[in-house]
Amino acid sequence: MTTPAQARQTSIGRVYEQEGRDVQFLSVTTALQALPKDALMYWAAREVAGVAVEIIEGRAPLPVGADGEPLAGDDLHKWLKTEPLRQRDSAGNIGDLVHGYAEDFMRAGLTVEEMHEKLEAIEDKKVRARVKQFVQWVEDFRVEPIAVEVTIYNDEHGYAGSCDLIAHVPGYGVVLVDLKTSKGIYGSVALQAIAYARGEYILTDEGERLKLPEINMSAVLHIKARSYVFRKLDASDECFEHFVHLLHTKREILPALDGRLLHRIEPGVRAFGG
Repeated sequence: MTTPAQARQTSIGRVYEQEGRDVQFLSVTTALQALPKDALMYWAAREVAGVAVEIIEGRAPLPVGADGEPLAGDDLHKWLKTEPLRQRDSAGNIGDLVHGYAEDFMRAGLTVEEMHEKLEAIEDKKVRARVKQFVQWVEDFRVEPIAVEVTIYNDEHGYAGSCDLIAHVPGYGVVLVDLKTSKGIYGSVALQAIAYARGEYILTDEGERLKLPEINMSAVLHIKARSYVFRKLDASDECFEHFVHLLHTKREILPALDGRLLHRIEPGVRAFGG
């Protein structure tokens, strides 16, 4: 999975730009950052506590520094604090590889039999197990790709994002599918999918505008090591309104908060003079 050619990072997150247009489109995933992430706080604490207990009980060695010596004191404290980042990056790398293989398989128009043959060449066992589940989903639901890893724009609301897959699924019609490889999935994935489904057009890396197919259903494919879950998502008007509110919060309200802090008040200075 590659970074979309039209995207770049800014102070408020990822934005999309089009050649010849002086406008920035906020990324769908950046807009979703306006949601509270309480679950992540507890996850991070659990990861740090887990590795600390393993070290204390002798089930894991002390980490070592650049000099080859075991870390201690402040250095060990700093290392423990960054454990959630290491776990996130490791999981993210697996997710990127799984997305990459899924994208390659779909773009190449491989048959299920050819996909199974390609699986044998994947060296990483964790990645291979998850790609195998993706292939199993394709086989079980007889999935026919229509558009793979495309950038979708909505001019009216000023956002854009990269959609994993739009496919024809017999019995369900044209389905917009978001692939997830994380341990859990949350309701926010519905906001992400509805944003893509309510887009206005696809823009290729070459600058060509394509018509966005009429979406009959939005869904998430949660890929795990030994199974997958294919789940329908809410695609109601209310769901889209919630996304638009988040978009406004991330783009307009949050950046303006610093400006709500006014001048410092010193003792002896009267508010209105006199």
